[in-house]
Amino acid sequence: MDGYNFSVSTLSNMTITIQGMATTTVGINFLLSFPLNSYVMWLIVSGTGSGVASEIFSLNLAVCEMFFCVGSVLLRSFCFMPSDLLGKVACFVLGAVACARPMFQCCICLEHHLAVLHPIIFLRSRPLRYRLMCSAVIWLVIFSISLICATLVGFMIMFILAMMSLPLCAVKMFCCLAILRALKKPGPGAGPKRSSSNQAKMKAFKIVLVILVYELVTYSPVFILVVLSSGNRLTSTEVIIGIAIVFSIMMATSFTQPLLHLHRVGKLPCFRLNTG
Repeated sequence: MDGYNFSVSTLSNMTITIQGMATTTVGINFLLSFPLNSYVMWLIVSGTGSGVASEIFSLNLAVCEMFFCVGSVLLRSFCFMPSDLLGKVACFVLGAVACARPMFQCCICLEHHLAVLHPIIFLRSRPLRYRLMCSAVIWLVIFSISLICATLVGFMIMFILAMMSLPLCAVKMFCCLAILRALKKPGPGAGPKRSSSNQAKMKAFKIVLVILVYELVTYSPVFILVVLSSGNRLTSTEVIIGIAIVFSIMMATSFTQPLLHLHRVGKLPCFRLNTG
């Protein structure tokens, strides 16, 4: 009996600790990510940097991250005030963001891949209408997956996210390696023109590499949780704890993308990367 009481007490204390950590993470994420992404949206819409046409995928990412801030707040509210409607809305928003992040990041990687290895195709696809069509198709897919997530429990959402992120991560890795190979390959010409080309390639490589590392850090815990859970190696309580940790990591890394964009447009001089 004493051992049973100890287990219940330990589990209760662990649950309270996780709830506190999750609430703190949501608060920090909202205070940091929401204003950063709002600033990024304002910079893109106002024409700072490359303009709306060139930054349409970054704009979509900023919108997704702002939705994620709202969805995380709704999810925490659902934990304190259980409601079927609130829970479905929170799962819908979080499912949308969890799908939108890797998809639009993949678009950014493919864009830089085309710019380095297939510049003619890249120039032909630069008009805004093509990027808007691509964004519309992606949002349609996101909306469909989000409707499914709204009817599922936390683990099934993790499973869908893992299965969807795996091929997208492979595409990002391919883009990163292809750009690195092009960077190492000696190009034609010499002098300032060749130096400028190498700087552009290095800039593209750094951007894709940062996105790839971000993907691995954010979604590796998802794959680990899905593998362990599918093999019945975790109890239901451990699965719940794992889901809380995964969402905490996703929230903790949500302001990485806006910081990367601010690096590129030179709005963070204290932390500016040498991207050319």
